[in-house]
Amino acid sequence: MDRLAQILRRVAFANDGTDVLRGAEGEAAQSYFSVFGDLIRSPDPEIRFLGRSRRPPLDPVNALLSFLYTLLTHDCRSAAEGVGLDPAVGFLHRDRPGRPSLALDLMEELRPILADRLVLSLLNRRQLRARDFETRDGGAVFLSDDGRRAVLTEWQERKKEERRHPFSGRSGAARPRSSFAGATSCAAPPGRSRRLSALDLEVSRVGVSAIGMGST
Repeated sequence: MDRLAQILRRVAFANDGTDVLRGAEGEAAQSYFSVFGDLIRSPDPEIRFLGRSRRPPLDPVNALLSFLYTLLTHDCRSAAEGVGLDPAVGFLHRDRPGRPSLALDLMEELRPILADRLVLSLLNRRQLRARDFETRDGGAVFLSDDGRRAVLTEWQERKKEERRHPFSGRSGAARPRSSFAGATSCAAPPGRSRRLSALDLEVSRVGVSAIGMGST
């Protein structure tokens, strides 16, 4: 926590460009994942986390993280496209052919809440066990068909949970409904509150930023 706080203070008052910010994010991620395994309480010795691995994931925890990050990226991409934003044009992630940079930007604030917490819940509640993963040639580890079905079911349920968005103060579930355009063009009907998803609210924040930066 002290290291993360130092990184946050360093970037909060710096104006060194996105490359320095990306480096700080990588440093913070390394610190974060260095203790992530301490939160896992699975009885299966195969389910241990010693560090982030991807392309391919080399253990069940990384397989689960990668699968959920893919789902979250897809939902963020859909939310961006639904309000007319190009998901390939990001702010913090570098633009590359075929890379949804804006979706990756959006998902950063949602990963710990939606994906990482679900990983811990599924493993610590023993909803996923070692038998729900498969090891393939080269040591790559992936979810089995039964494992994917279990994760998808819990993912949909998790997105229904309501949370208060720290930027807008509004509460909503994390369903990827594209409500930004409607929210900015019309008010809620009398006597009825306007409900937005967490993704809608995050997209609306980036959408406003994109409008403000459109002339630069």
